[in-house]
Amino acid sequence: MYDTVLGVVKNFWDGVNMKKQKTGGVWYLLLRCSACQNIRGYRAPKTNKAQTCKACGAQIPLANLTKIHVWCECGRTWNYRTNLTGRLEEFPCIHCGSPLTVERDKLGNYESVT
Repeated sequence: MYDTVLGVVKNFWDGVNMKKQKTGGVWYLLLRCSACQNIRGYRAPKTNKAQTCKACGAQIPLANLTKIHVWCECGRTWNYRTNLTGRLEEFPCIHCGSPLTVERDKLGNYESVT
């Protein structure tokens, strides 16, 4: 079971190194491709104007991104930028693979559902 979870996390985040999260010049992104509807995690320079979807190759614009602040039961906290628009969204923790559920607040940002 644990190997299956790690495989899902590895495919979802595909090599994103969260140990470098404090680096000022990069964004950690959780993006939905408008072409194929695939949701994936990315690490990209803040200077990028678009990100290439790893599933279909379409360009995902990096405009009007909102913030996600999420904490996991494994004790880790993560900060991302996202183009998601749903009221509730779910994705795996990059560290342990547990499902993380976030809810959109009044300002349009996402935080963990407790």
